[in-house]
Amino acid sequence: MHVDATFPMTLRGRPFRVREALRRGVSAGRLRSRAFLRPFHGIRAWTEPQTHDERARAVQPRLRPDQAFSHTTAAAILGFPLPRRLERDHRVHVTTIGTDQALRVRGTIGHRAREADCRSSTRAPPP
Repeated sequence: MHVDATFPMTLRGRPFRVREALRRGVSAGRLRSRAFLRPFHGIRAWTEPQTHDERARAVQPRLRPDQAFSHTTAAAILGFPLPRRLERDHRVHVTTIGTDQALRVRGTIGHRAREADCRSSTRAPPP
């Protein structure tokens, strides 16, 4: 895809929120164009996410600090092998820690958990 010099550098080559693009001066019309893919509501991407990692990366800009990838999405990101039936499930699992509402976005499965019941693991994002 051709990107002109006026498009913000910080948004190039990665999924981004529409809200962020508007704040950086990208017009609403340009964001509605067919130049961008729409993997999740409010998100624009340059390429179609194919793997669990790519789908998680695409929804990540929507996540709040109290939300984290969980269940099969977390397992896939951490490199655990998944049964074929779960590999074919393209939904992204996100857990909200605390009392706020679980994420409700098409293509995701939202969960809620109490902070006392959670353990987290982090890893560097893939290149």
